[in-house]
Amino acid sequence: MDARAVAHTTAVQVEDERPTQVAVLDCRGLLCPLPLLKTQQAVADLQDGQVLEVWTTDPQSEGDLRAWAQAAGHQVTPLPPQDGVYRFHLRKGPSGR
Repeated sequence: MDARAVAHTTAVQVEDERPTQVAVLDCRGLLCPLPLLKTQQAVADLQDGQVLEVWTTDPQSEGDLRAWAQAAGHQVTPLPPQDGVYRFHLRKGPSGR
Protein backbone atom coordinates (compact mmCIF):
# COMPACT_ATOMS: atom_id res chain seq x y z
CA MET A 1 0.00 0.00 0.00
CA ASP A 2 1.42 3.40 -0.92
CA ALA A 3 1.28 6.37 1.41
CA ARG A 4 -1.39 8.80 0.50
CA ALA A 5 -0.18 12.38 0.60
CA VAL A 6 -1.80 14.52 3.23
CA ALA A 7 -5.11 12.79 2.81
CA HIS A 8 -7.49 15.14 4.52
CA THR A 9 -7.94 17.57 7.34
CA THR A 10 -10.20 17.17 10.30
CA ALA A 11 -11.10 19.19 13.38
CA VAL A 12 -9.76 17.52 16.52
CA GLN A 13 -8.88 18.38 20.09
CA VAL A 14 -5.10 18.74 20.26
CA GLU A 15 -3.65 18.32 23.74
CA ASP A 16 -5.34 20.84 26.06
CA GLU A 17 -6.21 23.34 23.34
CA ARG A 18 -9.38 24.21 21.52
CA PRO A 19 -10.30 22.08 18.49
CA THR A 20 -8.10 22.83 15.51
CA GLN A 21 -7.72 21.73 11.90
CA VAL A 22 -5.25 18.86 11.62
CA ALA A 23 -3.81 17.50 8.37
CA VAL A 24 -3.67 13.68 8.26
CA LEU A 25 -0.75 11.84 6.66
CA ASP A 26 -1.54 8.18 5.97
CA CYS A 27 1.66 6.09 5.92
CA ARG A 28 0.03 2.73 6.62
CA GLY A 29 1.86 -0.14 4.94
CA LEU A 30 5.16 1.74 4.61
CA LEU A 31 8.31 0.65 6.42
CA CYS A 32 11.29 2.59 7.71
CA PRO A 33 12.46 5.06 6.53
CA LEU A 34 9.43 6.00 4.41
CA PRO A 35 7.04 7.13 7.20
CA LEU A 36 9.72 9.52 8.48
CA LEU A 37 10.57 10.82 5.00
CA LYS A 38 6.89 11.39 4.14
CA THR A 39 6.41 13.15 7.50
CA GLN A 40 9.40 15.42 6.88
CA GLN A 41 7.98 16.38 3.48
CA ALA A 42 4.51 17.09 4.89
CA VAL A 43 5.83 19.13 7.83
CA ALA A 44 7.82 21.33 5.45
CA ASP A 45 4.49 22.53 4.02
CA LEU A 46 3.00 23.43 7.42
CA GLN A 47 3.07 26.80 9.17
CA ASP A 48 4.72 27.05 12.58
CA GLY A 49 2.36 25.67 15.24
CA GLN A 50 0.22 23.65 12.82
CA VAL A 51 -0.42 19.99 13.63
CA LEU A 52 0.02 16.93 11.42
CA GLU A 53 -1.57 13.60 12.41
CA VAL A 54 0.54 10.70 11.17
CA TRP A 55 -0.87 7.18 10.75
CA THR A 56 1.59 4.29 10.38
CA THR A 57 1.72 0.54 10.82
CA ASP A 58 5.50 0.53 11.33
CA PRO A 59 6.22 0.04 15.06
CA GLN A 60 9.64 1.68 14.63
CA SER A 61 8.02 4.96 13.57
CA GLU A 62 7.53 6.32 17.08
CA GLY A 63 11.25 6.26 17.88
CA ASP A 64 12.16 7.65 14.47
CA LEU A 65 9.59 10.47 14.65
CA ARG A 66 10.54 11.40 18.23
CA ALA A 67 14.28 11.57 17.49
CA TRP A 68 13.81 13.64 14.34
CA ALA A 69 11.20 15.93 15.90
CA GLN A 70 13.39 16.66 18.92
CA ALA A 71 16.36 17.51 16.70
CA ALA A 72 14.16 19.69 14.44
CA GLY A 73 12.33 21.52 17.25
CA HIS A 74 8.92 19.91 16.74
CA GLN A 75 6.65 18.27 19.33
CA VAL A 76 5.34 14.70 18.99
CA THR A 77 2.37 13.41 21.00
CA PRO A 78 1.53 9.71 20.60
CA LEU A 79 -2.16 8.87 20.37
CA PRO A 80 -3.69 5.51 21.35
CA PRO A 81 -3.15 2.93 18.59
CA GLN A 82 -6.29 1.84 16.73
CA ASP A 83 -6.59 -1.49 14.91
CA GLY A 84 -2.82 -1.88 14.54
CA VAL A 85 -2.31 1.73 13.41
CA TYR A 86 0.12 3.88 15.37
CA ARG A 87 -0.99 7.51 15.43
CA PHE A 88 0.87 10.67 16.39
CA HIS A 89 0.24 14.40 16.50
CA LEU A 90 3.27 16.36 15.37
CA ARG A 91 3.21 20.12 16.03
CA LYS A 92 5.60 22.07 13.84
CA GLY A 93 8.07 24.11 15.87
CA PRO A 94 9.50 27.50 14.99
CA SER A 95 11.09 27.67 11.54
CA GLY A 96 14.77 28.28 11.17
CA ARG A 97 16.04 25.62 13.55
